[in-house]
Amino acid sequence: MDKVLQAISIGIIVASFLFNTNRFLKSIEICKECLAILKRKAGIKDDKLTIPLYKVVYMAMSNAYRAINDNTNAIKFTEKTLQIYRESREKLLEYKLSFHLACLFFIELRTFLTSILDGSLSTLLYLITWNFSSNKVYRIL
Repeated sequence: MDKVLQAISIGIIVASFLFNTNRFLKSIEICKECLAILKRKAGIKDDKLTIPLYKVVYMAMSNAYRAINDNTNAIKFTEKTLQIYRESREKLLEYKLSFHLACLFFIELRTFLTSILDGSLSTLLYLITWNFSSNKVYRIL
């Protein structure tokens, strides 16, 4: 189990480095490998050692998907992280992540409405939701 945790920890560090150097797709690949190892080797998801790793990997994947404007997958992994926070009763982090998720839904809504509205209304919608898409919103955790 120690070697598995060590491999996953190294994978998370590498994925973080790749993310910080704008290599988002490679970061996602490394995170997927970490998840595969977690699911295959760590066994039970409820293990106290694996839950923090799941949180970190899911949030890293959410941020990487958001960086490449894949909001569908960003929402998916944010929801998985949020579920872990709810189960572990970490209320403050749950609230912050809920806000993060709401911002992602807002961006998806803006994208959808922009595609069906004319130019002037989509510009207004963009100005209204601009604050939700700033990078500061996604750096809250």
